[in-house]
Amino acid sequence: MKKLLALLLVFVMLFSLFACKEEPPTPSGDGTAGGETANGGEGDTSPSDTPSAPEANPASDFEYSTMEEREGMAINKYIGTSKNLVFPETIDGLPVTVIGSYLLDDEKMPLIESVIIPDTVKIIAPRTFMGCENLKTVDFGEGVTQILESAFEGCIALEKAILPPKLETIGASAFYECTALEEVFIPKTVTTWGRTFTHGAFGACASLTKITIEEGLETMGFCCEFALSSSLQEIEIPASVKKIGTQLFVGCTSLTKVVFRGNAPIVERENELINVFGYEDFKDDLVIYYDPATEGWDTVEWRGRYRMEPLS
Repeated sequence: MKKLLALLLVFVMLFSLFACKEEPPTPSGDGTAGGETANGGEGDTSPSDTPSAPEANPASDFEYSTMEEREGMAINKYIGTSKNLVFPETIDGLPVTVIGSYLLDDEKMPLIESVIIPDTVKIIAPRTFMGCENLKTVDFGEGVTQILESAFEGCIALEKAILPPKLETIGASAFYECTALEEVFIPKTVTTWGRTFTHGAFGACASLTKITIEEGLETMGFCCEFALSSSLQEIEIPASVKKIGTQLFVGCTSLTKVVFRGNAPIVERENELINVFGYEDFKDDLVIYYDPATEGWDTVEWRGRYRMEPLS
């Protein structure tokens, strides 16, 4: 009998212990207990720090037309009022593939400060953004294959031109007189440069100090592509480059170092203008470096006009 009472007492004590045990806290909506955030803060319900993609301007901000042969839309005119221009990927269910010439009227040119181009766009037509004096940033979509003549000419506030990875054509004067432009990236996919003997694609970019050329590019310019870029001090040309334009660096008065990684390139020319660096007389502060294991340097057209040194 005593043993039975003892067992009953133990059972009662265990039951009381489990009955009084505190329920676990209910997880909050962000997966943490008791309202605390994962990093230990209390009650912090702020959204993720990851920025969301900017919302595109509505179709009503544009005049547009169907490009039947391209099975897409061409945007012909911007009639909105936002200073930050984000092109839509589609209009009326069709992809936006072309941004047309003279996109902005004279009174709207000073309005635009930034441009975002979606991946659907393939062509930026001649003189699309020409004269947009306050345009500071351009985010090119990865689908752009052509930036045509004078597309960004005179955009004097533009600071970088990181060209898209599938770009094939850079038109003449595409970024001419972008006087605030400091940095340019040229992808290996570029095969065609605008053919002119007056204004190169990046001519007269007085602040340009950094030019990055992707390994794999074979043709670098036609004529005067970087002419009068007076702040440019040095440039490295990858081994893949086989042809360069005549008068490529004419008037680049601060240029003191050019490094060639491959064979001596052929100079593209259609007349007698063959001086790549633009100086008729010897310029003793410009040094051209080349790899002695490569070929063609004994007969290169500028030998004797500039100092040439083998890379160590």
